[in-house]
Amino acid sequence: MTSSFACRSVLAAALFLAAEGCTSTTALRPGAGAVSPPGQPATVYAEAEGVRVWAFGDWDGDPMGLAEVMTPVHVAFENQGTRSVRVSYRDCQLVGSSGFRYSALPPFPVTAPQPPLGTADDDFGRVVLADYHRAVAPRPAPRPPPGPMHVHPPPRPPPPPVRFYIAPPYYPWYPGWVVWPHPWVWDVHYSTLYSTWPQPLPTREMIEHALPEGVLQPGGRISGFLYFQHVGREAAVTLEVKVVDAESGKQLAVLQLPFAVVH
Repeated sequence: MTSSFACRSVLAAALFLAAEGCTSTTALRPGAGAVSPPGQPATVYAEAEGVRVWAFGDWDGDPMGLAEVMTPVHVAFENQGTRSVRVSYRDCQLVGSSGFRYSALPPFPVTAPQPPLGTADDDFGRVVLADYHRAVAPRPAPRPPPGPMHVHPPPRPPPPPVRFYIAPPYYPWYPGWVVWPHPWVWDVHYSTLYSTWPQPLPTREMIEHALPEGVLQPGGRISGFLYFQHVGREAAVTLEVKVVDAESGKQLAVLQLPFAVVH
């Protein structure tokens, strides 16, 4: 008990330092124009092209003070359409009332392959099957520095979702899951976004509950948390979710899920 309390105290102190002035907890609640499912007053719902998305902003895991330094959003996808759709961090943003766009931070230290010289970012990002082991295999975890620190080894994967293909870069973390067999559009800013995590985040529990990236087949379901930078300066935010055809890359719709930011 003492050891567990000490670890949480160290983590709480680290989070306080990482907050850089954020001293109040923020919560997301349905905002103006939001649609909430019956019996779920804290949840926001939107649907287009047969794709349904539910989202809410509560977190009750480790660390307990996460809402002081980050903005976690739990999202659930259901595909009742006729096309396979992409589930990707690059397609999910929080748009603040200030106009600022917050990107979801990826939870895994996956290294993207480098584009050839002279290749524009927009033209690069398709990883083919032959390159998986060479280009996106996970790197060895770095040795932790001296002193107390929260270490998060690769998590035990949750039960497989329904009719969902895991994105190729993630197959080492989700053994037994079916891998998407076609080219995957890689976000060239992935590594940069991952480097912005405040230490010692993400925790093991945050990783275990993170939304996996991949492809959702018709009749499929997938859910998990997205983690954004703290939105404490905003009065309201809108979760913007792009619905993208996984095979053609064509954008089918943009879902808007409005939230008020409660301080």
